[in-house]
Amino acid sequence: MKTYPVYAPICFIVYKRKEHIERVLASLKKNTLVEHSELYIFSDAAAKPEDEAGVEEVREYIKTIDGFKQVHIIERETNYSYNNISEGMTHVLRSHDRAIVLEDDLEVSPHFLEFMNDMLELYKDDDRVVCVEPGNYFDRENDHEFYFLQKLSSNGWGTWKNSWQWYERDGRVLWDQLRENDLFQYFDLDDTYTNTFQLSTYLDGKHKSWKIRFESSILLNNKLVVYSGKPLVFNFGNDGTGISGRTDQEYYEYDLFEGRIETSYKPPKLSHIGRERMKSFYKKLFKSSKQHRVAMRTQAILTHEPGHFKSLLQLGYVCLLTRRQLYYDVFKPALTNLSEIAPILQEVSDVIEGKIPSLKEAEIAEFQKRIATLAEHEQLQELEHAHQKYPTCGPIANDLAISYWNKGDEERGITLLSDFVEQHFPDPRACLTLYDMFKTKHDDRNAVDMLRLALNIDPNFPAALLEMGHVYFDAEETEKASWYYHQYLETDQTHPVVNRRVHKLNEQPYHGKEEFTFTGDLNALESRIRNLIENSPKKAFHVEVDACDIDEFMILSDFKRQGYITSISFTDKGKEKLPTVSVLMFTYDRLEYTLKTFERLLESTDYPYDLHIVDNHSTDGTVDWLKQIEVKYKYLIKSITYNPTNEGLPKPTNEFWERVETDLVGKIDNDTLVPNGWMERLVQAHVKSDKIGVVGGYHFRPEDFNEEDAQKKLFTENGIQVVKDTHIGGCCYLMKRSFYKTYGPMKYNPNLKTHGWTEYQNNLVHQGYIVGYLYPLVQLDYMDDPRSTHCLINEKYQEYTKKIWRERGVDFKSTDQLVHWLANDAQRVTKTTEPAQANNSALDAINSILDKTKSAVSEKTSENPPKAKSALEFINSLKKETPPRETEETVQEDEAEAYYEFDRPEVQALVPKNAEVVLDIGCGAGALGSGLKKKLGCYVVGIEYVATQGEKAKRRLDEVYIGDATKIVDRLKESQFDAVIMADFIEHIATPEEMLQSVKKLLKPNGKIILSIPNVRHWSVVKDLLEGRWEYEDAGILDRTHLKFFTLQSIHNVMNRNQLKIDECSGTKLRGVTVPKGFPEALANFGLNTSSLAMEGEIYQYLLVCSSTETVPQKTTESQSTLFPAVNDFSSDERPLVSIIFLAFNALKYTKECLESVIQYTHYPYEIICVDNHSTDGTTEYLREFASHYSHVTLIENKENKGFSGGNNQGVRKAKGKYVLLLNNDVVVSSHWLTELVRAYELDPDIGMVGPVTNYISGRQRIPDTHYRTMDEMHQFAAQVLEFGKNKITPRRRIAGFVVLMEKAVYDFVDGLDESYGIGNFEDDDLCVKVHNAGYALMVHEGVFIHHYGSRTFAENNIDMGASLKGNRKIFDAKWKDVDYEELLEIKNPLPTYEAELLNEGLRAFDEGHIEKAAQKYKEILEYNPIHENALYEMAQCLYAMEQYETAHTLLNKLSTLYPDNSAAYNLSGCIFLQNEQIEDARNCFRKAIEKDPTNADAQLNFAETQFINEDYDEAVKSLTTIIASHPNHLPTLVKFYQIYLEVEQYEDAETIKQRILNIDPNFHFES
Repeated sequence: MKTYPVYAPICFIVYKRKEHIERVLASLKKNTLVEHSELYIFSDAAAKPEDEAGVEEVREYIKTIDGFKQVHIIERETNYSYNNISEGMTHVLRSHDRAIVLEDDLEVSPHFLEFMNDMLELYKDDDRVVCVEPGNYFDRENDHEFYFLQKLSSNGWGTWKNSWQWYERDGRVLWDQLRENDLFQYFDLDDTYTNTFQLSTYLDGKHKSWKIRFESSILLNNKLVVYSGKPLVFNFGNDGTGISGRTDQEYYEYDLFEGRIETSYKPPKLSHIGRERMKSFYKKLFKSSKQHRVAMRTQAILTHEPGHFKSLLQLGYVCLLTRRQLYYDVFKPALTNLSEIAPILQEVSDVIEGKIPSLKEAEIAEFQKRIATLAEHEQLQELEHAHQKYPTCGPIANDLAISYWNKGDEERGITLLSDFVEQHFPDPRACLTLYDMFKTKHDDRNAVDMLRLALNIDPNFPAALLEMGHVYFDAEETEKASWYYHQYLETDQTHPVVNRRVHKLNEQPYHGKEEFTFTGDLNALESRIRNLIENSPKKAFHVEVDACDIDEFMILSDFKRQGYITSISFTDKGKEKLPTVSVLMFTYDRLEYTLKTFERLLESTDYPYDLHIVDNHSTDGTVDWLKQIEVKYKYLIKSITYNPTNEGLPKPTNEFWERVETDLVGKIDNDTLVPNGWMERLVQAHVKSDKIGVVGGYHFRPEDFNEEDAQKKLFTENGIQVVKDTHIGGCCYLMKRSFYKTYGPMKYNPNLKTHGWTEYQNNLVHQGYIVGYLYPLVQLDYMDDPRSTHCLINEKYQEYTKKIWRERGVDFKSTDQLVHWLANDAQRVTKTTEPAQANNSALDAINSILDKTKSAVSEKTSENPPKAKSALEFINSLKKETPPRETEETVQEDEAEAYYEFDRPEVQALVPKNAEVVLDIGCGAGALGSGLKKKLGCYVVGIEYVATQGEKAKRRLDEVYIGDATKIVDRLKESQFDAVIMADFIEHIATPEEMLQSVKKLLKPNGKIILSIPNVRHWSVVKDLLEGRWEYEDAGILDRTHLKFFTLQSIHNVMNRNQLKIDECSGTKLRGVTVPKGFPEALANFGLNTSSLAMEGEIYQYLLVCSSTETVPQKTTESQSTLFPAVNDFSSDERPLVSIIFLAFNALKYTKECLESVIQYTHYPYEIICVDNHSTDGTTEYLREFASHYSHVTLIENKENKGFSGGNNQGVRKAKGKYVLLLNNDVVVSSHWLTELVRAYELDPDIGMVGPVTNYISGRQRIPDTHYRTMDEMHQFAAQVLEFGKNKITPRRRIAGFVVLMEKAVYDFVDGLDESYGIGNFEDDDLCVKVHNAGYALMVHEGVFIHHYGSRTFAENNIDMGASLKGNRKIFDAKWKDVDYEELLEIKNPLPTYEAELLNEGLRAFDEGHIEKAAQKYKEILEYNPIHENALYEMAQCLYAMEQYETAHTLLNKLSTLYPDNSAAYNLSGCIFLQNEQIEDARNCFRKAIEKDPTNADAQLNFAETQFINEDYDEAVKSLTTIIASHPNHLPTLVKFYQIYLEVEQYEDAETIKQRILNIDPNFHFES
């Protein structure tokens, strides 16, 4: 019997039907959990005198009820009617957190209580689920254990306290929300039910039902009800005896499901199939027509909303069908008041009154379409008119923006509301709407900004408090989430989500706890984990470490990160092999940062360490918080020092180093978030290499890390890699404490409180130690970087942060400047030459020019003093003239924000009018691209380095990449842009010519590159240079971020070198500023060529349009075909070709994404055969273009949909490759996917099918809890999967058909896919059975991860997948009567368990001497898994025992090839050679076995045997002595000693050995 932490009590509602109650209780007592359940009986009082006798009879009977844990009886003194249920539930939930409701006419199944308690426990913490329904009377043909809907049936149900308290009691509020969200028709299950009518009658006071309000609340808050897949409750009260029962009992006749429903958690998701089946049931149940139900709904709405336009139109439509009565009763009166709204209503009146002929069916259908269009159009027009009239009205602007959004014009909605918020006093509701819009577009940063703005306007705005709580809860920032939730609860104490989450923050979410003591046996740990996954996946798994070194702990840590281990603790003994660590953390105000840092430190650090904290005189509440945690975490915190003044960093650090006595010391800053496993990785680096001095985490952003340059600076030793540097940041590091003893404390200047650490590290480098960042990087989240999602610089800590950075020698005026500084500092890490030196080299070049100019001036002065003097005087006279740094088109350039927001109309004008796809490199906030979209209607892609501006650009452009453009352009698809814009860009990068080459590849034929480049020959720069000035500025020609400088001549030279032709060249000038008269002539007096200076000197910036002069390569012909030469050239690759069969039926978006991933990530020779199954959404046209672009792509266009099997079979018939790979169009492949799948296939000739693992599929190929959110994260995850599972090839009974690799010969041999399965489903299962029956194994490569969207063909084409599954299952079952489908899916008897059982049976049989029986067991294993290491070896053992040496030797060769480190295989091979008297071959095998495992005593003994045979007795004795040293009682070795001593006639030694043998085994028999 199952047990539960909490057993739900039962709320039993009774009235006057004693016989019914007896039947209910009789069924309930068949449940095994009844004795653990409390029963609350709520006996209602009689509603009328004739019921009193029945009520009294019931009350007498219920006093005799027993068999429950406890029985509570509540007798009502007055009649509660409907309220008896709701008030009863409220009563029970005052003292319990969950409850079950039963009425007195509900018979239950024997497993009813088990299902209810399962569900109430499983989903207690999931705020999306608010109710459990076991009474599935409407859907009796489903195949699910349970699923989710948004409707109540209330035939027995259960809920939680929070859910019950949460629902909205005010019916008017619910009505208004349904109207505002236009949900009435959806609420009525598309006019198959009468919910709207019921809510209307509730508002009219005709009943007081709780059910309609609870159900309304579920829909409006997007909650779900979990339904059992089978009926566990039967309502036998629909016989007219109850106060509300129906009398159409025939519709409710069904059998209770008597079996147990298997339950395990699955993410809640609305079942659309379940909803459709419920609609179908109600259509049959209600005898009235749909028109009647529409009329009921619209009448109900018009009763409370006389001007509800859409209902009036729909009612008019019904009137056309039902004619007179409804027309005169309802429609005509409403029309009298509203006829001016829409002339279409008059048409209805004219038809019904006979003024025009009756409409035909087609005309009525057209009328219905007009109704829907008119309703939307009318509402939008009214809102636009109102917004023009009242532009400062927040609600109108809000509703209009939502209307645009719903219509699909998302950009217009966001822009309208953003402008409103900026221009007028913002409305918090408008901020919340923008939050929702940004959130939908995954623009989290702007979304959170809107929440903060809403709370600035109204700090108590409930909706913003609620959403901010959700934001922090999802980010796992528990203290902030708790704070916002508690603020919200002051306005609504009953909200179930908030209450449950607040409760969850302090509650263990697992169901029970499993414990394991780790002593270094990793196999035992892995075995326990596997057992837990299979049998108790919801249990917490705690590991207590009793013995462990750093390498073993790294494995434990990996298990925890993957979710297999919940928590880790240590015994005192468990820490003995691990280096000891002390960590210092500084605090100084900024409590919010400190809270995040400390919380993350606790969550992410499992390695044992001591924490020491120094507070540098905080004044913001930090000290009070420290005093609280000092007690709470006393096991961890060894000391807290409260400094009376800010002592800085060096002095307290020296005191810390002096005080502690651990092996390693480190520091963590209170603005740094560490990742999981950070400490053990840093510790391992110190353990593996004595050369490491200081190693730390990487606090810069990942996009700032130059992988290529870093590879040149790697230090490598014993598997540890470090990116070397002269010093690293102090925010997260570990250092050997012995350095303090050897080199003393940190030296520092007391006035520079943050300095000293850099010099200390420089000294360690000088001493020969390695300092740097561990690689692969320990990626930190440095919260002071404005690009961090946790950064609060713009909110609270800007001045403080500026102060800290000034102390470090960095003074920034804006966060963008700080970002730029950090990015440059990050480059210093990987580059040998620092950015500052690079800038100096540019400056040196200019100074060289200046020196030459001065020299020329000096020489000319001596030759011609009068003219020279007048020229110099003229130049000096220009000092007073300072041209304003402002172009004609721009605002002041020193306003950084305006710079990013400038739409550059002069650049827009240069973009070709026919451009369809444009790339804007350095797109800023997207203003330029946004202007192009409006002007040309083109698709604009942006690249921006500054994250804050890039996030803004995402709201305006179609795609935006954030990061280093020089790297991003190389990842973009070639030949896709009509124009590439680089406005004010190439002067900012170190390698502009390489960038131009990369950009050229992105252009379509006749594409254009548009550039704007500052002119360093502007007369003001020349003047300053001649005067000895070269001063960098915040903006302009000498912007301090410029790395390159250009004149018109140098621009021409650059373009010519890179085969670019300048088609257009123009320039902008400074407003009202020209070259001073006489300036060029004055310079000409020195012999300088200034003929063009008068013109070029006025140009502030050049504008250019360029095109490529290179010949566009033509597509190769079939005879010349090389497989996809543009990406990977396989022309000389001799590996067998793979034919990828790519099947598509619509779903264009997924088709593109899939094919692009294949091209990008395939590194193995392949061709693609695209089979289009008569797509209608543009897929066919896209595939034509795709096939015409690549010579290794073939397209088959079908005129009809040939189904999954038919389409794939077509493709295979066209295939040229040795292998065929079936590829669904809703997947995204990852790096090296095909190479690895082929490698797995070629491991053994008995493998017939190979597949990958994925995120979404039925069966055993799915990896649960992948957690990635973007495709970039997916590829990172896939890389980790490959690293972990590269050599993990696992057998399966079934491989899903989304990605399947087979040899074409095998595919043909089994006749491919069975086409009788139609569109799809079960054909892949069918194929798997055929392949297995043909004698081949099915294997899954656990290291190849491929993302799968799942069933997109069905979803995108509105195909009923449920019907397909049901129909094709019948085909499969009829064809394969002997196949157990649950076993095929490994739901039962999974292969790992089956293999383990067979292996144990084989070992047992072998030990008992039943060699042939053992061999049979191993043969069964190898049928499923021909590369099973243990089975191969044991089978070879059996063959050896049966003297089938040749077959055994073949098997062992295979085993050694697959598993080259298997020492036992080499040993057994040697034994076979020994039997065949091939002594030297035997010796080599035994020697190889000993190399692989020096502790292999059998191999050592056998090696000694070969020495004995060769009569090399001295060497044999040495070998045997080695064995005895580690195995003193190894009997076979002692026997061999005995034989040698007899052979060499050392009889005394032989006798000594003999006595030792007999001491071990007194019954040992010595051969004479």
